[in-house]
Amino acid sequence: NIIKQRIDRTHFYGLTLSLLSLTFLYVLILFGGIVEDIVTSDPIIYLDKHIAQLVTIFRTPDVLQFFIWVTNLGNVYFVLPFATAICVLLALVGRAWLIIPLLTSLFASAGFTLLGKLAFQRTRPIEAVLQENSYSFPSGHGTLAMGFYGFLLYLLIRYATTWKIRIRLFFAGTVLISLLGLSRIILDVHYLSDVLGGFLVGTLWLI
Repeated sequence: NIIKQRIDRTHFYGLTLSLLSLTFLYVLILFGGIVEDIVTSDPIIYLDKHIAQLVTIFRTPDVLQFFIWVTNLGNVYFVLPFATAICVLLALVGRAWLIIPLLTSLFASAGFTLLGKLAFQRTRPIEAVLQENSYSFPSGHGTLAMGFYGFLLYLLIRYATTWKIRIRLFFAGTVLISLLGLSRIILDVHYLSDVLGGFLVGTLWLI
């Protein structure tokens, strides 16, 4: 009976909740793996530094200007007004109940990231293009990219009228989130593991 309930497709508490729970556990394990690697200075640290050196060849003025624009999409001074506008829009279209999960995904992700930075106190790359005063791990932009923009992507896909539109939205949203994470590496304000850690934290709260 328990197994049958877990794979029941007729309601949320069946197969849907089972898959979400398994995904949540898997993402949590991945995040724990990155934390362990950083604490124990495992090979991911060497990979971080190697990639940081590798991307220097792409730092032309035009590339930097583009990624500075992209990274500003994850800036709190842009995200908060944007989130406020989305909340107002949801209320106007009769979807006010979605405001609570949106704000939960946004602020819980940001809060958990802040605690993570204080807990690990990892210093940022030395040759950062932008001046950042906080610690490095996990990436706040990575977290917001997944927690906030990921939630907006979920809403757009959920209320899209056709599968063709949903697929296009999925790929467009994936590109945007990926570019936000990549911008932090190109601008040398984060290591790869910082961004991946932020993505995973945002995913946890998104789930």
